[in-house]
Amino acid sequence: MQGTGMGALAVILLATQTKFFSKKYEIDDMKDISEFSELKFCASIMFRACVIMSSNCFSIQQEPGIISGSGLYVAHSLYNHSCAPNTFRHFEGLTMITRALTPIHVGEQIFTSYGGVYAHMPRFERKQKILQDYFLDCDCPACENDWPMYNEILRSHIGSISKNKQLVEKLKPFRERLLANMYDIEAVKAVLDILHKEVSKHPCEEILHAEQYLKSYYLDP
Repeated sequence: MQGTGMGALAVILLATQTKFFSKKYEIDDMKDISEFSELKFCASIMFRACVIMSSNCFSIQQEPGIISGSGLYVAHSLYNHSCAPNTFRHFEGLTMITRALTPIHVGEQIFTSYGGVYAHMPRFERKQKILQDYFLDCDCPACENDWPMYNEILRSHIGSISKNKQLVEKLKPFRERLLANMYDIEAVKAVLDILHKEVSKHPCEEILHAEQYLKSYYLDP
């Protein structure tokens, strides 16, 4: 594993190039690092740090789609994965901001996506990627129920509320607000709040539309 090699290399450099371990070691004396308990202990800590970094770092995208580096954001790294997350991330400089995609109530988990989301990657590819990168078998609702991808949802109007006249009428004022001002993001949030209260079956075409609108508002330069 990459982390094992990095940890061992760092310890060897510390041991042979510095007096970190109270003396300098000769490289020929280190054919078996396990013979030196202090070196072995230090290597294990460094290996653990490498694993934590590789599993918990986020790609830094100061511009959407352009990765300029990676960073460890401690609070954000506590989020669990879902292919249908209730949050999304964006950057302002090097500050990573997490915003809710859906109403999140007290006691509910905050989910982010570690890889592909259901709308843009088929289940088999998502599960394979998450298993390979994070050693977990995703059991989120999108994976458990094999939700269709974005194009299929739009093409077949999956979960559409268009025949629910009462709900359509309730959303009408917010549609009019957006027609008057396409940047009225509070109207989009109100639509999402209403849809999540009224819609029990997912995925829902209109919810997906609203989520994409919300993300575009914050992600588009």
